Amino acid sequence: MATPPLDRRAFLGTLGAAGLLASARMGFGAEPKAAGAAGVPFANDYGAMGDGSLDASYFTEEAMLREMGVSSLLAPEGVEAVAYNFPSWHPSKYMEDRFGKGWTEFETLKESRPLFQGHLWPKFPLWGYFDESDPAWAAREIDAAADHGLSAWMIDWYWHDGVQFYHEQLERGFLRAPNRSKLKFALMWANHDWKNVYPASSPNDAAVMLPQMHSLEDFRRVTQYCIEHYFGEPNYWRLNGALVFGIFDLAKVVGFLGEDGTKRALAEMRSAVMKAGLGELHIQSNNGHFKLEGKLRQLGIDSATV
Repeated sequence: MATPPLDRRAFLGTLGAAGLLASARMGFGAEPKAAGAAGVPFANDYGAMGDGSLDASYFTEEAMLREMGVSSLLAPEGVEAVAYNFPSWHPSKYMEDRFGKGWTEFETLKESRPLFQGHLWPKFPLWGYFDESDPAWAAREIDAAADHGLSAWMIDWYWHDGVQFYHEQLERGFLRAPNRSKLKFALMWANHDWKNVYPASSPNDAAVMLPQMHSLEDFRRVTQYCIEHYFGEPNYWRLNGALVFGIFDLAKVVGFLGEDGTKRALAEMRSAVMKAGLGELHIQSNNGHFKLEGKLRQLGIDSATV
């Protein structure tokens, strides 16, 4: 049985009012102190109002629960809670080659500025600036996710005709963390053009750094890479026993391969995974399928999120 679609818009809408209320209390964040040996610093170590006074409501778990109207966050029974994970918080060679040694998207946050009165920027990570490709740090993130009810991460995975970036978080960090068994993972192939939004007035105005192109041969290479590096991992997320593989922009695949080519690519992918002895493959469309919704089954898609 396929999982029902997740309406992300509806879910985010339920949190929007709470987020706005919490934001109304928050002052501009001051530069955070480094995490000490005892662990993550409390928000009121560096939450600050415009006059420099500390503001303990900058962010605390208690404030979040109060705004959401609950006393605790509990995992729903009989449901696997899965969060999308965007792994841009570590140095990655492709990005370093373009923006400098050690560059991460934290640099974009550091350079952000408010655009209007009450615009709460810049933002600062409550845990301080970190490297998610470090196994020790990955272990802290795994604990935080699993201990708060998440079953799995669906990790954005970047492959542009063999060019990769941001995969270090998974391959060097998560998969080498000593507690990795606490959390499952799956891939969402973020198969969109990669744009230079560092900064840009909007994604529509940003220059394309790395275009995404699809071919049957590239699908075969993707499949083989995933078989060799991910699909055999014991904590890879499965639905009804099948490995879950997400595609961010299905329409882009169809745009390059056509409907028949897309069906062939996905069928070959399933066959290769089966031949590798890894069982069934559950292919999910995660975003760019809105003109294809009546054809998803026909194309070989098992489930979709919106």
